Amino acid sequence: MLKLPVFLILIAMISCNHKIYSPLSYEGEMLEWGTGGGFTGAVKSYCVLDNGIYFKTEDSGKSYLEVGKMKKSAVRQFFDNYDKLGLSSLKLNEPGNRYYFISRKNTKSEHKLIWGQKELENKVPSILHKNLMKAIQEDNQ
Repeated sequence: MLKLPVFLILIAMISCNHKIYSPLSYEGEMLEWGTGGGFTGAVKSYCVLDNGIYFKTEDSGKSYLEVGKMKKSAVRQFFDNYDKLGLSSLKLNEPGNRYYFISRKNTKSEHKLIWGQKELENKVPSILHKNLMKAIQEDNQ
C-alpha cells in the first residue's frame, strides 16, 4: 500500500521536471535585438533561441525574463533571413544617440549590427528588426 503513494509522488516529480533555458548559458543559436540610448541611455532588448523561446532584458543582458515562445517555422525564417539577406557578412557599427541593434550569437561567436547615427542605405537590418518586434508583439496579444 505504501508503494503506491511513493510511486505517484515519483511520477509527479518526473513529469514536473521542466528544462530551464537562459540566453546566458544556452549553447545553441540565438538572435538578440533591441534599442538603446536616448535621454536615459537605457537598453531594452529581446532574445530568441533557436528552439523558439524568447526573452526580454532591460539590464544590458545581465538577466533575462522568459516571455513567450514563437513558432519554430517563424524562428527558422528569422535565422535564415539573417544569412540569406547578407546580414552575416555586413559590417555596421554606427550607433547614434538613439540606436538599434541585431546580433546573431552562439557559444563560439557573435555578429552584431548597430545603427542609428544616420539613415541606413541598406534597409535590411531595419526591416528585420521591425519584423522581429512585430513577431513578439503579435505573440503577446
